[in-house]
Amino acid sequence: MSPVRAILMVAAAAVAVMAGSVNGHDHPDHHAVSGKKWCVPRDDATDVALMGIMAFVCNWKPDCCTGVLPGGDCYQPGQIVKAHLTIREHAAYVMNNYFQSRGGKDSDCGFSGFGMITDVDPSTPTCKFPEA
Repeated sequence: MSPVRAILMVAAAAVAVMAGSVNGHDHPDHHAVSGKKWCVPRDDATDVALMGIMAFVCNWKPDCCTGVLPGGDCYQPGQIVKAHLTIREHAAYVMNNYFQSRGGKDSDCGFSGFGMITDVDPSTPTCKFPEA
């Protein structure tokens, strides 16, 4: 199965459990980390836009998506547990991996206006996000 097809399947499976936030404001374990930065989706990014971003990144840099594919540390669609991941959180992981793989330059977090830089670590207990 191609990485793009796999990530789109992950995204489709996660639609049923849409909840949570990757910007850290809705999760008590998330906190600002001085001098560190991550790339995450803007709050107004739609699921359709995020799935398009994942398709682009997974096609262009497949290694950025391995963590959200079956067997990856951050692959948990549809699990109703505290650390479950939604389309938004899968997209955040993929966007951040792309951003970090390009050197953590702010300009590599644009994603057609749907990305933003944060100093709040979006990692969960089971899914560690790389940091710049």
